[in-house]
Amino acid sequence: MKSILNLILLIMVSNFSSAQIIQVKKNRTQTVNGTLNTVSVYFVDTTSKIISDSLDLHNLNPHNYLPYDISSSKMGKDKTYEINSFNEYDKLFPANYRSKYFIDYFVEPGKYKGLLSSTFSLSSYEKPVNYIAVAFNLFARPNYSDQIDGAISTIFVFDNKKNLVYKKENVPCVDNDIAISDDGKYLAFRYGAAWSDGILIKSGVQIVNTKTDAIVFEESNGYVVGPSSGYYPDLIQFSCYLGNYFVRDYYFNTKLSKLYSLQYNRHENEETLIDIKPDGLLYKDRSGKEYILLFAKDLEVQIIK
Repeated sequence: MKSILNLILLIMVSNFSSAQIIQVKKNRTQTVNGTLNTVSVYFVDTTSKIISDSLDLHNLNPHNYLPYDISSSKMGKDKTYEINSFNEYDKLFPANYRSKYFIDYFVEPGKYKGLLSSTFSLSSYEKPVNYIAVAFNLFARPNYSDQIDGAISTIFVFDNKKNLVYKKENVPCVDNDIAISDDGKYLAFRYGAAWSDGILIKSGVQIVNTKTDAIVFEESNGYVVGPSSGYYPDLIQFSCYLGNYFVRDYYFNTKLSKLYSLQYNRHENEETLIDIKPDGLLYKDRSGKEYILLFAKDLEVQIIK
């Protein structure tokens, strides 16, 4: 009996010590070519606090393995490529994708010459998490120009055991902000692509159910800020700036699968949002009086599948 109890205890201790969380660390390194900013993703044992594994973002980036001539790059390890034909451009940014998301066809069939470069976006910088989403974004630009001729993304989601739990290709180009729910079920991201005097992909936001691969919410009316997560449990937040001072704020309770929203005029609104409570939004009016707008009663509610 004693040996059985010891075995049970050993299993319990083993399972407890194997729990991991994901941590993201930003690094700044001075080089002869300037400051190099890098990001590291670590899997950390919750008991020993020892790093047990890491995510190599450079090797994970699918755009670092393209079969084109490499243009020299002094900063970082990610590659810049040269492409010299429309056929190459068409393979990277398929016609059905361009017709769905590109505002205009800046590249006409025929000869094309430009540079390919990539960036990435991560879902978590604020605190340790159990899931992390990373988007790798590919851009095509003419030589010596900031114009964007093509933009597209691939998204990966990993759990705290470094398992790839979701992957999506040919996603509208992720514009910096991306969030994943605490349980890994919902992925939210802002998309868009623009340069100094033009727009290729209009700003918008998507929410995707990673279990079904279904787009369960999309909004492209106005300019999107967010989404962000991690500040409050089971909550993803974002806003759409609609013009004429109108804003719609969204609060997605991922545990209840309910998307709450509130529209107001920034020019006329004199109340200040000071906190988000489990049941609603805590405001303070001009006189200093606090009050709550309840999610279930005072905001619009949409059920997300």
